[in-house]
Amino acid sequence: MENYNEKSIDEKVDEMYLEWKVKLESPLNVLVLGKVSAGKSSFLNAFFDREMDDVLFEVNAKSGETTKVKFEKLGENISIADTPGLDDIKSENSAETLKMLDEGVDVGILVLSGSADKSQKGHYDDLLKNSSEVFIVLNKADNFSKENLPHVIEQWKEQLGLSSEQKIYPVVSRGYDPKDKETFRGQEYDIEVDNYGRPKTLQGIDAVRDDVLDFLAKKGKDLLLAKELKDKSKKALAIISTATASGAGAAFIPGSAAYLIGIQVVAIGSLGYLYTGEIISKSNAISLIGTFAAEQVGMNLFLLTKSFLPPTGVIDLAAAVIAASVTAAMLSAVAYLLSHEIDFDDKEQLLSVFNEIRATLQKETKSANKEDLLKGEFWISLIKKII
Repeated sequence: MENYNEKSIDEKVDEMYLEWKVKLESPLNVLVLGKVSAGKSSFLNAFFDREMDDVLFEVNAKSGETTKVKFEKLGENISIADTPGLDDIKSENSAETLKMLDEGVDVGILVLSGSADKSQKGHYDDLLKNSSEVFIVLNKADNFSKENLPHVIEQWKEQLGLSSEQKIYPVVSRGYDPKDKETFRGQEYDIEVDNYGRPKTLQGIDAVRDDVLDFLAKKGKDLLLAKELKDKSKKALAIISTATASGAGAAFIPGSAAYLIGIQVVAIGSLGYLYTGEIISKSNAISLIGTFAAEQVGMNLFLLTKSFLPPTGVIDLAAAVIAASVTAAMLSAVAYLLSHEIDFDDKEQLLSVFNEIRATLQKETKSANKEDLLKGEFWISLIKKII
């Protein structure tokens, strides 16, 4: 068994925090290719969760009016190039877009529209050569009937040389073009918006975004994209559930105090970055954990003592339940304050939310087994039910 003490715990937490912080300071490059009029700008506005009156890329009233490269920076880290083709980037010789290619493209997106067109094979090949991962979307999918759409997708796969297992995402991103109108029984109506000011006509965007975020999570870059979205609740829930399942797992290994605190520090930092775009310092995250720990003195003493003992089975399960439920309640309280723009100095509100969630979790996890505790899906369903 490793000899853990206060110094080694601090070193482990510092290592985990710094590894997380370095990834947040790295660039994220997104390259979007597709022929003129494919709806690339509208798709990007939908993908980045933009409101109809606060677009990222202007959509021209006249279809196919602009054929130049559009380049956008989101904060200091994200670069997005929207272009008809890779040759346009090279011929334009833009320092920004060329820098993107030099740094490497994290996500390439090919936007298709209409019937299968073999000319798009070149765009697909360009993305494969220059991107870590390529996602293909068929925009304006509502132009096809439900019966015909699968056949159109298969035809596109054939033209691009894709296997049957490779995915093409059918999407609709109408609403961002000034000429877009919603038609019902032959009459035109203004397009309705949801609670976030996005067109209600959007379809299939979430599926693309979720898979892109899943891919970026493997590179530690998903937060860079997620913080630009209007609705952050889904990512917040993923952060909480993943950290909670990991916290439960830490209870089954020697030296778990170091891992548990590190997991909590990184999760608090992730939630802070998601909602504010700023990096919470390690000391501030630990200070927050201390605020919660003061409410659970007996339980935290048990966890600390248990972390220095070898695995024992029954005690491990009890520690896992405590570690997970405390972590879930803590992070849920942090997310609640951040989402409601309440300052962390409001300790009364912070602890009130924490204690309420913690009490409910105690009841809900009494009969949980080890397999449940280690599954993020288990915590997602449970936390959803509570908050």
